[in-house]
Amino acid sequence: MTGQGTSAAPLHPHDPRRLGAYELVGRLGEGGQGAVYLGRDPHGRPVAVKTLHARLLGDRKAMRRFVRELRLARRVPAFCTARMLAADVAGEVPYFVSEYVPGPSLRELVAREGPLEASSLMRLAIGTATALAAIHRAGVVHRDFKPGNVLMGPDGPRVVDFGVARALDAESATFTSQAVGTPGYMAPEQVLGEKAGPRTDVFAWAGTILFAATGRPPFGDDSIPAVMHRILHARPDLSPLPPALADIAEACLAKDPARRPDGEEVLRRLLVAAGAAPGPATGPALYETATRLLAGPGGLPTRPTPAGRPSRRRAPLLAAGAAAAVLLTVVPVFVLAQGDRRPRQPRPPATVTVGFVGALSGSSAEAGREMREGARLAIEEHNAANPATRIRLVDYDTGGARRGSETALQNAVDAGAVAVIGPTESEVEGSTGVPLRTDGMPAISPGMTAPRWTAVSQGLYRRVVPARDAAMQSLAEFVVRSGAAERVAVIDDGEHRDLTDVFAEALKKRGVSVDTVYMLGFSDEHVRWLMNRLRDWRPQAVMYPGPRWPAAGLVEAAKDKGLKARFYVGEWALRGEPPPEGTVAYCGCLDPAWADARFRQRFQARFGHPPSWYAVEGYNAALPLVSAVKAGRTTREQIGRHLDSVDVPGLGQRLRFAPGGRLTAPNVYVYQVRQGRMTLLGTTATARL
Repeated sequence: MTGQGTSAAPLHPHDPRRLGAYELVGRLGEGGQGAVYLGRDPHGRPVAVKTLHARLLGDRKAMRRFVRELRLARRVPAFCTARMLAADVAGEVPYFVSEYVPGPSLRELVAREGPLEASSLMRLAIGTATALAAIHRAGVVHRDFKPGNVLMGPDGPRVVDFGVARALDAESATFTSQAVGTPGYMAPEQVLGEKAGPRTDVFAWAGTILFAATGRPPFGDDSIPAVMHRILHARPDLSPLPPALADIAEACLAKDPARRPDGEEVLRRLLVAAGAAPGPATGPALYETATRLLAGPGGLPTRPTPAGRPSRRRAPLLAAGAAAAVLLTVVPVFVLAQGDRRPRQPRPPATVTVGFVGALSGSSAEAGREMREGARLAIEEHNAANPATRIRLVDYDTGGARRGSETALQNAVDAGAVAVIGPTESEVEGSTGVPLRTDGMPAISPGMTAPRWTAVSQGLYRRVVPARDAAMQSLAEFVVRSGAAERVAVIDDGEHRDLTDVFAEALKKRGVSVDTVYMLGFSDEHVRWLMNRLRDWRPQAVMYPGPRWPAAGLVEAAKDKGLKARFYVGEWALRGEPPPEGTVAYCGCLDPAWADARFRQRFQARFGHPPSWYAVEGYNAALPLVSAVKAGRTTREQIGRHLDSVDVPGLGQRLRFAPGGRLTAPNVYVYQVRQGRMTLLGTTATARL
């Protein structure tokens, strides 16, 4: 489940406001298991409230297992864990409550700031090993230990979501399998479907520590079969770890669980390596030794920071009073263990070029520049993590024209770009796409909504927004689902017939009576004629996908005429002065004001202004390419193959591509004017009017 993070985003319109005794005040994240909220207990103290998917309610065996796991989890002492506080699985929305940890997950921290220093690695290793040992002593097996389940709080690392992975697995059928976990951090016995035990967590712990040292999953992050093959047969490179820590990790990564140390033995070895000499202590005495050491005065030493280069250390890793003075021996131990070997000089990172092909001038320049800012932020965040391969983003301006797009694409090909973000809009719908077709360069568009494009058939072109026909289908489904829409009027001005035809046919297939009104113009006389027709036919809803003018005038005229029909309009209503109260707008783009709060903060810090429209789509278009480069895919062919199976979390949705380049489940967002301001209701699948 998603980490708790450092700040909460606003609640979505469909989110609950209270669960039991807990008031929900913000959204912390969402994962495959459910949503995570910032809550307040009856005394006003912050807690993390995690709702569970309703599918658990229909499986009694799964629910019994879940209740048993929660009961055990509540017995785990608070040694470097986020304690389980309460749970309710009998209500309409099942949930459990744990301590709130104000900090990013280890995965988020490493992605943002890069691998950890040696001393911080030891602090992380001791804290998480203490948590695992305490969890195991309470009779609980985590089963899904990974960087996302380690939160970097101000007082050190905290392990979360222990003991619930098996009960929260994806489908009812999966509850009968022992293969529960995150593929990149599974132990061999989990891959083989055998029983998971405490030493399964020890294997995942070592992989997590290696991730913290390298910024990469221990067995790669390409296809799941390839990762599982390496888990069963390959040994990861442990050289990035300090020698003392590498020896412990190597023992934990043994393929045979019987050859791995248990959690307490791992912790004991770590304390010896840190100079604490815990002796024969076991159980609570051992954990208390570790926690006293971590909470004592002084600070862990760090590697010298080269002149001119800022340190990557941050408060969650080195909070005041974070480690005992005895840990000052850690770095000397590592240095002596290396003998006379000279430290290896890090290789300078390689660089690949990605082209931004979009309208940076002309009538569509504003949207193009907004998309470019989002893409640039994603790439700069990748580069800031000191990756093995950096990305250089180069602009190729199309001017918003078909011929300009072809020229820009060809220039990107000639310059050796390995991929393209763009084109940004549908002016290139008729483009031949020759540069992409002949040179095999993958492209991801943040704004193209044309149903077809020549390069689609070549499997090279992808988009992170829904095509126009898909958006119309989704909107029609929403209109029907929202009710009170037995009669719908569709206004066809001839310019948007591809939209109105799809929308009208989708409604008719769902039993809705549709009146398509063909407008020859929008003079006062034409508008009066339209209002009289709407008055006589009395539709519950009216849809017009055209631009602000004349759409705004039509909505105003209907209001003045006293018509009660709800108007559905396009994305123009999302900018500038909102139309009359109750008007509904649809868009394949997410209003950045409703995007993740951390994204908005990072964007503001980088560009000095809040994210503008289409910045989210630009950011999302860059993320699959960043994922490919992180995985070591640096040629056009390699990146193209990576995109065929990519699955990364974007802003607002998962980024997975179906054959033909469309997202597997593209979002169409629904907004409505409420109390004079445009408000996000959700997607067409979740929104409520």
